[in-house]
Amino acid sequence: MSLWGAVRQRVADVRAAIGFIPTRRLAYAIAAIAPLWLLSGWQIGEWVASLAVFALLAAVVVDVA
Repeated sequence: MSLWGAVRQRVADVRAAIGFIPTRRLAYAIAAIAPLWLLSGWQIGEWVASLAVFALLAAVVVDVA
C-alpha cells in the first residue's frame, strides 16, 4: 500500500470512529448560547449557561441518533 493509500485508509477509519460532522445549524446554536457565558459571573448566570450547554448537548445527541 502506498503512503497515499495508507493516509486515505486512516482518514476513513477516523471518520467512521467519529461518525459526526458538525453542521451549520450546530454552529448557529453554539453562537446563540455563547453570550450566556458572559452572565457566568453571577451564580444564576452560571446555571443558565450550564443548562444551555446541556440542552445543546442533548440536541446534538438526538440529532446524531
